[in-house]
Amino acid sequence: MALVTRDRADALRALGLPLLASHEDIRAAWKRLAFETHPDGLRGNEDEFARIRAAYDLLRRPMSRPVSRVPSRPAVETRVTEISEAVQSLCRDALTRGDTPVVLWTSWLSALTNREQTHLPTAIRRCGRQIAYLMPTPLEKGVNRVAVPEGELEDPRTVRARVLQFTSEGSGPGRIGVPAEVVAAMFSGARSVHLHFG
Repeated sequence: MALVTRDRADALRALGLPLLASHEDIRAAWKRLAFETHPDGLRGNEDEFARIRAAYDLLRRPMSRPVSRVPSRPAVETRVTEISEAVQSLCRDALTRGDTPVVLWTSWLSALTNREQTHLPTAIRRCGRQIAYLMPTPLEKGVNRVAVPEGELEDPRTVRARVLQFTSEGSGPGRIGVPAEVVAAMFSGARSVHLHFG
């Protein structure tokens, strides 16, 4: 239901119409009253005609939308930040130590290739609570291990490296989505996490 302003309510009353009159009702009332009050007619009255004409002109203009009191949501910026050498070193150490990986998924057929590729992210892209780790290396067929910094959203001073492992059916550039249960367990505050390979 549209909001009726005081001016519109007065104009509807001048035409003898209720507050919820349709456009057709307004036009019909205008035609009838204009015919009755036109100065060239027998019972014409110039002042009454001008008052009815002003009411009709106001009613046939489209109503402006009421101003919302709720502020609009700010646009979320996408930020890409380079991962510092110190954090990259933590990730490299986690890969060389052979830390127990968090297995995202395994395909036994891909694992049979006996190939294993390690990846280190060089940058993080954030858009709100969506995180993407950017790797310059492409995916490899077989087992892929990625060391990512964990805890950057919580406190940058307590960053630690975690190793994610998955198998890939093919090689080349690609994007891998981290399952929601792993995101909830490892990346506090993140809505989604993706791994982008060059």
